[in-house]
Amino acid sequence: MQAEDEPESFVAELYEEDPWAALTRWGIVWRVTLSLTGVGIATVCLLSLLAILNGNLPTGTFMLAMSYGPGFLLLGFVVSLVFGTWLRLFPWFVQALLFGTMLAAVMVVLFAFLWAVGAIIEPCEPGQYCENGPGMITAGVFAFAVPAFVQAAIAYSLAIVATRLLMRS
Repeated sequence: MQAEDEPESFVAELYEEDPWAALTRWGIVWRVTLSLTGVGIATVCLLSLLAILNGNLPTGTFMLAMSYGPGFLLLGFVVSLVFGTWLRLFPWFVQALLFGTMLAAVMVVLFAFLWAVGAIIEPCEPGQYCENGPGMITAGVFAFAVPAFVQAAIAYSLAIVATRLLMRS
């Protein structure tokens, strides 16, 4: 009989002790989206500062951020909406890594889909150099998926830590 009560008491203790575990789906979503926004702004500022220190105008950085930022936030919003409550079952560090991995995987699938559509629209002649060859997927992984993983993992960790610090005090 005690074995049946054990999981319930464990879940009850988890909700009492951890403010993050007690959040609703929308509570998780808005906190993750807000921290994704903050990490995205910090990333753009850092890249712009690096561009200025190299003597370049950061217009390319701003253009990349404007094309990358809103889509990244939308994907982060959707992933946290769908998987946010499921991720609470894991320790906080694993939650952040899983969230970053899921967001990076969504970016890779989206980039591969866009590459495939581009290859269908503009087919490549045999023996001719193509701008949208298979190397574009690799470039997309390094240009979008790796930064998406890092930013998402940091933002999710930041959301968890901020929630725990602010709700316990």
